[in-house]
Amino acid sequence: MVLVHHLIKSGRSIATRIGGGRAVQAVARSILVLASVDDITRILLDLPDGEADYVVLDHFKSSYGREAEPLLFERAIEPHPVSHTQTVAILIESASIPDSLDAEILGSERSRGWRRRIARALIERFLLRGPSASEDLLSDVTVVEEISKETYERARTELVNEGVIEHPQKDGRHWWRLRVPDRLPDL
Repeated sequence: MVLVHHLIKSGRSIATRIGGGRAVQAVARSILVLASVDDITRILLDLPDGEADYVVLDHFKSSYGREAEPLLFERAIEPHPVSHTQTVAILIESASIPDSLDAEILGSERSRGWRRRIARALIERFLLRGPSASEDLLSDVTVVEEISKETYERARTELVNEGVIEHPQKDGRHWWRLRVPDRLPDL
């Protein structure tokens, strides 16, 4: 028997978001969770921005075997195989997701410091394109709703302390750029 069950909005983990009390989880032999990919998940998975719409299928419970690794799928529309005037939605498997990101992908069990890690990833991604004025970098990173100015500043300070980015001044403006190492490592 297959049961389709929607998660409730409250709750900090998948276990607490399954409605119907503990009974639904206890009776199920296997639980798969299908979740939309939000902006933060796109950053964690380094997915390109654009038109593609992704979902994650995660194995939450398995009573009879090992849980499968989470899978990333792209949603697509294809012509209906029988009626050429209609379309049908399909999922195209894109990739498997590393175990280290599993809980953070579903957004309900993100570990401590995840906002700062996202801010760090965004800062580095934006600076890969070249130097950025301080105010532009701040507005680019804090466009993600969950990233506050304080979180951005903590992430930026960590990157400076680690020697990843530097803060030159030019024409009376403050800029940020990726720091070029004095010597590249031998391959």
